[in-house]
Amino acid sequence: MDVQDPNDHVTNTVYFKWAEAGRLWFIAALFASFPVHLQKEFRGNGAGKGLILGFLSNTYLRPTFWPDTVLVAHKLVEVKERKFKMEFMIYSYAQQLQVGKGDAILAAYDYDALTSCALSPEIISELRARLSPSAAAPSKL
Repeated sequence: MDVQDPNDHVTNTVYFKWAEAGRLWFIAALFASFPVHLQKEFRGNGAGKGLILGFLSNTYLRPTFWPDTVLVAHKLVEVKERKFKMEFMIYSYAQQLQVGKGDAILAAYDYDALTSCALSPEIISELRARLSPSAAAPSKL
């Protein structure tokens, strides 16, 4: 798959790949910071309880050109019983500017029962303790 469109911009799908890669690293680091007994609750192996992406958006702020190195930063902004919301930004080192921003909603999912499930009260507590200090009033998550 080509990463550039006819105008030599990075294609739209690449922004989503960057967001996905950043989100996976963020989630891994987030859960690694939890107490060991809670780290096992969301194994991420397609069995038992885990997380599933429920929503993803991206606003393209500037075109990005290949090659470039980007920084993708996520922050946790809202936690509910069954899901949580993160916001992200994509920063271009070549342009020294933010080139994209968006948000993602991840839901707790029981891969054995093939249905959504609640996050445990302990997980909710750990997530809320890590909310971004700039998290705004609750949105319609």
